[in-house]
Amino acid sequence: MEDFHFLRPGWLFSLIGLVVLLPWLWSQLGRNSGWQKVIASHLQPVLLAPSGASSRRTAPLLILCAAWVIASLSLAGPAWEKAPAPVYQTERGTVIVMDMSMNTRATDISPDRLTRLRFKALDLVAELDDAQIGLIAYAGDAFAISPLTHDHGNIQAMVPAMSPEIMPVAGNYPLLAMREADRMLRDAGFEQGEIYWFAAGMEQDDLQELTQFFRSRQHRVSTIIAGDDESTPIRLSSGEMLRDTLGRITMARLNPSFFERVSVATGGVSVRVEAGNSDIQRVIDQGPLNERAGEQADDMSSDQWIDRGPYLAWLLLPLALLMARRGALLCLLCLPFAAFHSPVSAQQQTQNEVLDNAFQNRQQRADEAYQQGDYEKAASLFPDPMMRANALYRAGDYAAALSAYSETGDSAERWYNSGNSLAQLGQFDEAIEAYQRALEKRPGWSEAEQNKAKVEQMREQQQQNESQGEQQSETDEREQSDQNEQGQSDDQQQSDEPETGSDSAPSPPSDEQPENQAEEETESEQSEQQQESESEPGDESELDGQPPATAQDQERLNEDDLSDEERAELEQLLRRMESDPAILLRNRMRLEAERRQYNQPPRGARQP
Repeated sequence: MEDFHFLRPGWLFSLIGLVVLLPWLWSQLGRNSGWQKVIASHLQPVLLAPSGASSRRTAPLLILCAAWVIASLSLAGPAWEKAPAPVYQTERGTVIVMDMSMNTRATDISPDRLTRLRFKALDLVAELDDAQIGLIAYAGDAFAISPLTHDHGNIQAMVPAMSPEIMPVAGNYPLLAMREADRMLRDAGFEQGEIYWFAAGMEQDDLQELTQFFRSRQHRVSTIIAGDDESTPIRLSSGEMLRDTLGRITMARLNPSFFERVSVATGGVSVRVEAGNSDIQRVIDQGPLNERAGEQADDMSSDQWIDRGPYLAWLLLPLALLMARRGALLCLLCLPFAAFHSPVSAQQQTQNEVLDNAFQNRQQRADEAYQQGDYEKAASLFPDPMMRANALYRAGDYAAALSAYSETGDSAERWYNSGNSLAQLGQFDEAIEAYQRALEKRPGWSEAEQNKAKVEQMREQQQQNESQGEQQSETDEREQSDQNEQGQSDDQQQSDEPETGSDSAPSPPSDEQPENQAEEETESEQSEQQQESESEPGDESELDGQPPATAQDQERLNEDDLSDEERAELEQLLRRMESDPAILLRNRMRLEAERRQYNQPPRGARQP
């Protein structure tokens, strides 16, 4: 206990307030006795025992003083032990900025600057195991290709698909890319972050803007550049040279000293693309992002004092119980014995009942159950017959509710509620009579008049349904009797006809043959007309000149009905379809560029 101290010692001054208020509290407790308000002051010394009055004042005052002292000490935060705690996290935010201007198409290094930069970006992603990586591409405007993520596979799939040809805005404006990288890091919660800039050229104006921008930021920028010091013509993917509006060949200028000045100003390094892996290794081996912060973290103790104030506050619970409703402390002391003698399944129920009985009366428990929707429990607890009947009505026990309403006297509310219960039971005549008696007790009661009208309508509908049912049953019986009579007459006719064998069947008369032949010709003509109508080009089943689909074609369109061979052939065709992520990137950046152009004026590209 040598290290005992208070984490928040200012709360100890509240004890001074207790000392100041103690005399006033003593006098107030002495005056607040119930008998002292009724008995005259000159009779109090004779009728009231002084020892009893003193004890009645002393007990609450002692409890109040003890609670005040415990609360003050708890808020002050007593502590004497330490616990280890981490001081910082090792996770870092990283953004890769890719130059997608036409400078990357220069062929001063083999095969070109773009290919070498993409390979180096993939090598860097493979080395950053524990970092969150974001990806940004820029030319005349900057676009976020991927937010900060631990899914490095997504980054590795996007980098090879990037090229100057898919950028919606041509040019070379690196400041916009650095602004986007700063926004991406801040949105992810990183005030400091690593920016790896893969570039192929920068102008003097870009250097001034970037230097001014990073003066107010704490990010470290490391540049990986590709190209020679000399100006190099730009060769397009088609093999032709890039020319300006005047027809002159456009030259790509690297300006490596500009990149070095940006990296030195932000605490990073600038490397040029090499054949091996030494360039990427130099970028990785820079150490922590903020070495000064790392030294301070090493000097700081990683232990924190344990605040024991919350544990001390538990002592307020028994004091609060002493000041609570009479009998609460006794009920709580009986909880262990009730739980010991009760089965495990009823243990929680026993404790809840004891607590409810200790702190709530019957009316309060009934109101709480009614508000919680436990209407059966509320009905068993309500002492008021009207409330008990309402709870039974809510519980759906309309017969019991009707019986309970009969005990509430001869009031308008009793007959109104009784009418509702009778209507729920389907006794419409009795419900109408109950509403009528409620209206006699309270004329002009709109709710009773509306319910009465609804029940009268329901009764009329019931009577109509009953009459229709009776008519339908009579009709069914009549039709059944007619069918029976018709069947009997048919049986009688069949019994009157002579029986003939198959060998002695008479041939039809000669005058009926032309009629049969005409019927056959009519049927053949109708079938031909039907075929012609189905083959007409103006049929409604044809759409856009396509013939109507047959049932077999519909079955083939349903993939679930395909055979195993057809399904295998379909899967092979799907595998042969090439998925080009460059098209997806181009379309996404084009939509983003159109949105920006719509929301704000277009930004000028530095390089035409």
